[in-house]
Amino acid sequence: MMEGHYFSLMQSYLASDCPATVRHTAPDGLRIEDHFAAELSDGRFMDMPTMETCITAVASPLHGTEAYVLDPRADHEQEVNRELQFLSMTRLEGKVAIITGGAGAIGTATSKLFAAHGAQVVIADVSDERGEKLAQEIGHGAVYRRTDVTSEENVAATVAFAVEQFGQLDIMFNNAGVITPLDTFENLDMELYDRHTAVLVRGVVCGIKHAARAMIPRKRGVILNTASTASVRSGATMPLIYNINKFNIPGLTSVASFHLAKHGIRVNAVSPHGIPSGVVVDWLRLLGCDSTWEKVVAAFKAASPLPDRHTTNEDIANAALFLCSDESGYISGQNLVVDAGFCQSVVYDPLQLGDPFKSSP
Repeated sequence: MMEGHYFSLMQSYLASDCPATVRHTAPDGLRIEDHFAAELSDGRFMDMPTMETCITAVASPLHGTEAYVLDPRADHEQEVNRELQFLSMTRLEGKVAIITGGAGAIGTATSKLFAAHGAQVVIADVSDERGEKLAQEIGHGAVYRRTDVTSEENVAATVAFAVEQFGQLDIMFNNAGVITPLDTFENLDMELYDRHTAVLVRGVVCGIKHAARAMIPRKRGVILNTASTASVRSGATMPLIYNINKFNIPGLTSVASFHLAKHGIRVNAVSPHGIPSGVVVDWLRLLGCDSTWEKVVAAFKAASPLPDRHTTNEDIANAALFLCSDESGYISGQNLVVDAGFCQSVVYDPLQLGDPFKSSP
């Protein structure tokens, strides 16, 4: 299989002088037409032209690699009026990724997806049992590394471990988080604020700093930061410390993207809408809500602009995959909000989502 390359039929390439009998070889030494035969037998390429083709290599703007182009010119009777792009099913092949909070809900979904697309994944977390179990479940060289993002020494050591173990670092997903209680400004607990800020903001800064140090010599890399819809809107009963800290992430992302662009490093953020989880159930109970899993799911669906649908961990993992792959190669400094348009329509107030959150008498 031609790993890591895109295949296209380009109408503009019809004017080339490449004879139909020319054959070029793929990087692994096999004939490219053999690769296509294998791909076709697997049913992975749809709408493949029923004509002879010739294949040549052209320059790609991505890191000096080559893109392989099919030339349909051999069939003079068939008009080619479309461009087909065959996306590799291993979009992160050869990449090395660190995912902080990697054993959590979003982290687990992302670790699995990145590994499925060919990445070597370092699951960085403080939940040793879950992290080790996840690494074993994933296989594919995935490893667990205990990492407390409030410790710069820990973060630096994890980056050094990834580089030593796999030879490089391509992706840093700063995803570690913590649930914060409700509070008011006049009663804000500053010690609690400092502890949570150490995870939600300072931990991200540490991740950016040490990932950049590993990426700059190679002049490429991707850094992704988990923000939240709480970075876009505030709400009357949104956890105050969480709300404050998450508002920092898009700005931090923008600043980092500017400073690191000259080194070929892209920096983006992803903002999940609320995802039902056991943590959310427990948090709402602490607020006095008569909360159950079923009620939480119903409430999140009720708050979604899309009918009978709520955000899932896989939604965020898919967004992360896009932002960390070469498909988003010219996207940097952005905050991708994954909320089905929620932030454009309502003010977030989790205690006013309807019957599922009514407190017990």
